[in-house]
Amino acid sequence: MKTDHILDMHRSLILLFAKKYIWWETPETAVHQPYRVLAGAMNLGSLEDYHLLLHVIGKQILFEAITQASCGWFSQKSWSFWHRILDLVKISDPVPPLPDRVYI
Repeated sequence: MKTDHILDMHRSLILLFAKKYIWWETPETAVHQPYRVLAGAMNLGSLEDYHLLLHVIGKQILFEAITQASCGWFSQKSWSFWHRILDLVKISDPVPPLPDRVYI
């Protein structure tokens, strides 16, 4: 999936999150996977980061990050939290399972 639109609009914030949450790569490398960076902030972020995610990045891009998530990007707690915050499931419905590894 093309992610140029995310980088065009939010490069500085994604670089900030990459420095904080994707410590094993350089931020300049990590920004090429903006959904991975956003998932890192969604999974490990502070309350201030959550505010930036919701009010600067926006629900649509966060929805895209959830739908593009790979195994290991989210804890069960964060996965459930963001499904509820983004209104992806009704409060009475269970949250779908975390992404799993695919074995061929």
